[in-house]
Amino acid sequence: MPYNIYLTYPLLFFILGAMLLYYGSEYLIDNSTIIAKKFNIPAIVIGVTIIAIGTSLPELIISIKASFLNNADLVIGNIVGSNIANLSLVFAVIMFFEKFIIDKTKKLFFNIYFLIFITGIFIFFISSDNLYKINGVFLLIIFFVYVYFLIKYIKSLQVIGVPEHNVKSFSFIKVIVLILIGILFLSFGSDMFIGGSLGIAQMIGINNVSLGLTLVALGTSIPELIVSINAAKKAQYDYVLGNILGSNIINIALIGGITSIINDIKFNSSQIKIDYILLILLTISFPSFLSNNKKFNRFLSLIFISIYLAFLYINFLVK
Repeated sequence: MPYNIYLTYPLLFFILGAMLLYYGSEYLIDNSTIIAKKFNIPAIVIGVTIIAIGTSLPELIISIKASFLNNADLVIGNIVGSNIANLSLVFAVIMFFEKFIIDKTKKLFFNIYFLIFITGIFIFFISSDNLYKINGVFLLIIFFVYVYFLIKYIKSLQVIGVPEHNVKSFSFIKVIVLILIGILFLSFGSDMFIGGSLGIAQMIGINNVSLGLTLVALGTSIPELIVSINAAKKAQYDYVLGNILGSNIINIALIGGITSIINDIKFNSSQIKIDYILLILLTISFPSFLSNNKKFNRFLSLIFISIYLAFLYINFLVK
């Protein structure tokens, strides 16, 4: 659909796009989880791979489309903004409302330290105002090395619980069809969402960097929020941690890698200097949540949520 139609009715297509992104992600995630359960894949592996990839598909599709359109500001803004939203909004909200019991294993710290490492590498790359194809290749290599070690060394973890009737009534054809429907929803939804977002940006006069950091990033983080809330209510804490950690790793390593291979990404890093400093600080602070003290975690959650509200304020009203 031509983008001028999206610009004519931006709010309508923004809402329709967000709905398709949400339901597309739900179909993909639910049915991928059923397959994972059927074939006995461990919880943390599901969280940081299948589920994280599923919830990150909106970011991936939107960033790829933006890259083909040479909209570098939206690509970088989406990656940085989504990771900030995942840490300071999605995970903080869950930690505030849920009694989160964390199993402090070496596998958990492996994922946290890798996220800190890959975030540092990404910030180093984009601080030069460029993300070249060679940088993208490096990010993808690091991502696949990470997945290799993850699968190799975390096979002993307990499998995520899925309602037993889902497994017993398993129909491979039905599951695959629903996954394909989810992918189609994500494709059309991302097209509408990015078109509507650009139209809204023109209407209210905000630049594409702020757009990517706020509206687009917040919209594409909805799947992470809904999936993580559902998992927390079922006490599937590895699922939640894996989803947040995996989504942020995928946003940087997989999405950043693929989009920069499509086109060299050139932008003005001074526009998001405060934002990527914030991302580093939030990522480094993430292990603070590993205390099983609910009062401390609720206090820390309020700080993170307040930081996110300040982040929105700065990007909407100051920039």
